[in-house]
Amino acid sequence: MAEQWTLSGDYFESCNCDLVCACLIQAAPPRGRCDAALAFHVDQGSYGQTSLDGLNAVLVASFPGPGRMRDGNWTAAVYVDAAAAEAQQQALGAIYSGQAGGPMQMVFLLVSNFLGVKTAPIRYEIDGNARRLSIPDILDIDIEAVTGRDGSEPLWATNAAHPVSPKLALAQSTAYRYADHNLAWDVSETNGHFAPFSWQSSARMRGRDSLIIIGALVAVSFVAWVITVRQMGGMGLGLMAPSMTMGRPVSVANAGLYVLLWGVMMVAMMFPSVAPMAVLFSTIARRKRERADPFVPAWIFVAGYTAVWTLTGGLAYAGDMAIQAVPQAFPDLRTYGPVIGGGLLIL
Repeated sequence: MAEQWTLSGDYFESCNCDLVCACLIQAAPPRGRCDAALAFHVDQGSYGQTSLDGLNAVLVASFPGPGRMRDGNWTAAVYVDAAAAEAQQQALGAIYSGQAGGPMQMVFLLVSNFLGVKTAPIRYEIDGNARRLSIPDILDIDIEAVTGRDGSEPLWATNAAHPVSPKLALAQSTAYRYADHNLAWDVSETNGHFAPFSWQSSARMRGRDSLIIIGALVAVSFVAWVITVRQMGGMGLGLMAPSMTMGRPVSVANAGLYVLLWGVMMVAMMFPSVAPMAVLFSTIARRKRERADPFVPAWIFVAGYTAVWTLTGGLAYAGDMAIQAVPQAFPDLRTYGPVIGGGLLIL
């Protein structure tokens, strides 16, 4: 079972976009590419039983263009705090590379070239509306908020389609340099953001869509198992016999009943595998909706899955009725049927 985790703290970033990041309005990078670094300081966090309080991590991502960031084909690298113990480094690496679920799992769907996780000394500084980060010989970022009319409160972008937070302070860099993994840039007076963040593992997410999907699948599974248990116990529902069609004439009503029960049984049997997939589909759909991208609602995915398995019951019904018709056409099979069946098993 995957470890459950939570993180909360402070985040900031810089990229080579102009003052307002093109990603916030779903536009192409104004300079044809985007080179971004996202820095995180964890105030409180845990990964299973491992505390992550006070540690730092960085994600560097480079999008070569053309197109928009959401088109994918990113190159990415992760850096975790050298001050952390080995277990803490592994936890941070799993979270910030998307392997442990959560928001970074969605980000890494856009990454085609992952350069790995490095351990490095990371200095993260907060000074009012300023943020600074340094990884010696690799990365330096220095940003400061763009303030509003009062000259002290940052301007904020709200309802932002951003993986870290939907509310971001606008900022501008005074220094932004990176050199590692055969990538390098040195820019200033470009875009920046900062914000508090609060994340948790996918296993801890309680989104409405996830609850509805899991609840519906559990309800269908419960009905299926009640029918199965009562049938096997000989209590009989008047619906099924040793075969769901045995002794029942061919009719639209009987075929519909068979197909319905078949669908219920199939959904119940597939529940352990389909539930995580449905939740992941729901999460991806929600992220696309937040970015104003085209998306398919999760209920359509679940309904389509259920419909496909239910409709296969039509083929099963036809096969079942055909098998029952064979003894009537060939009466000797009633006598020699067990012998033939045993021979087929041996073969």
